[in-house]
Amino acid sequence: MKSALTVVLFLLFTIGVCVDGKEESVSVTEGDSVTLKSGVTEKQTDDGIEWRFSGIRIAKISSDYSGISLWVKTDGSFKDRLQLDSQTGDLKISSISATDSGLYKVKISSPRGTSEMTFTVKVVSAVVPADKVKSVSVLEGDSVTLYTDPTYKHNVVQWRYGQQKSPVAEINRVAGIFNTSDGPEGRFRGRLELDHQTGSLTITNIRTTDSGLYEVEISSTSSRYTIHHTQSFSVTVRVETGEVQSVSVMKRDSVTLHTGLTGIQRIEQILWKFGDDGKLIADLNGPVNEIRTDTNLNLQTGDLTIRNIQRDQSGQYKVKINTRTMILHRKYNITIIGE
Repeated sequence: MKSALTVVLFLLFTIGVCVDGKEESVSVTEGDSVTLKSGVTEKQTDDGIEWRFSGIRIAKISSDYSGISLWVKTDGSFKDRLQLDSQTGDLKISSISATDSGLYKVKISSPRGTSEMTFTVKVVSAVVPADKVKSVSVLEGDSVTLYTDPTYKHNVVQWRYGQQKSPVAEINRVAGIFNTSDGPEGRFRGRLELDHQTGSLTITNIRTTDSGLYEVEISSTSSRYTIHHTQSFSVTVRVETGEVQSVSVMKRDSVTLHTGLTGIQRIEQILWKFGDDGKLIADLNGPVNEIRTDTNLNLQTGDLTIRNIQRDQSGQYKVKINTRTMILHRKYNITIIGE
């Protein structure tokens, strides 16, 4: 009996059969992407790699040089959402949905042996459904910060600009990379700031040529899988004459200082200040107590309305508004005319 067992073990070792049986659980937020790693650092020419979902083959790299094959589910729901790395056999599932939850298994076969790895993928609903593209409107000459989602930890952050997806900023913590670039035709030269902690991107002294689509991909990597989260921002740069908006108003009339926001953005901070000393006159809680009750703050747009205006209310007004997608600075100069 002992001799027979020895022969079996010898045969298994000789033909190199190795069923690892490793399992990994992965939780992915709906709409994000995930890369499941095969465990192969570099595929050999005679390696075959096959991926199955719930027992059904969905991707394959053949060992007979016939190339990569991808299959969709019977309902077509995997269509155009699978990518197979030709060098490593890693499988990327883009824009993942609840129906993609389940068991994924990769099998690597070669003359040296066979190994398998199993992934249990659970797709969870987003707490707050993310907009596909966030609209950001900013005045020429101002600065704007495009914020990454703070709920995602990241090893890699990649910012791209325009329809050509030109790289403009990158963080790679493992490689120690924290870079911004000048962008296409050097348009961003010296005007991009990258937050090394959050990955948020600030564009200073913004110009009309900076309008367009900005995309950031946040990647969180483990030894067996990578989660990819993408955010997109459509930035529109508005042009207005002069850095300070001049407003003339009759004494005792009403005047509204418009920020230009539409109310679509979620405002997290409003600071209205008046005079050379920058005295605070309004914030998210409304007008401060020392200010006359004829001052009103629109919490949706940040607009400030002053009713029954008096001469001592002429002068310079400044506003700073912080939303989840931008920081807006505006200046106004009010002149009182008439008695």
